[in-house]
Amino acid sequence: MTTHSFRAALLFGLLLVVSGQAQRRPPDAPPRGGQEPLPGLLQRTPRKAATDADELQKKLVERYNEAVREVANLMRLSRGPASASDASLIDAVRRLVEADLELADKRDNRLALLKEYVDYLKRAEQETELLLRAGGARGTSETDLARIRYARLSAEIRLLRAQRDKSDHP
Repeated sequence: MTTHSFRAALLFGLLLVVSGQAQRRPPDAPPRGGQEPLPGLLQRTPRKAATDADELQKKLVERYNEAVREVANLMRLSRGPASASDASLIDAVRRLVEADLELADKRDNRLALLKEYVDYLKRAEQETELLLRAGGARGTSETDLARIRYARLSAEIRLLRAQRDKSDHP
């Protein structure tokens, strides 16, 4: 067995063990067809600007829609267990969150979005740690892990600041 095939087998085994432990569903949960559901951030759909929207609002919606397209295209290109930890996807999701935050009109919506973003980054961090433990599978490096941890910490700081700010402005 070559080193490459050994690493691939080890990664596959780790992914099975971790996904089996982390994905326990309640007994009454419907089956998922053997596939992990995509995080909500990766399932966003384009929006339409209101007919009475001003030029700024139209541009904000247009920018949001482009971020949605970018994330969707990257997801199509990077199918596989490491896709959530891909640097291009992490950056695209950050842009999507930024665009979505500017369209959020209520504090609760912004807080929910930031929580969702933190959860997404935690999941990406876990995947990256697994790939590193598997010997750097798929070219994953300590730099990738540091980048994702930085993004997660930044998102958590932003969420904490947003939770402290009691106003309803963006």
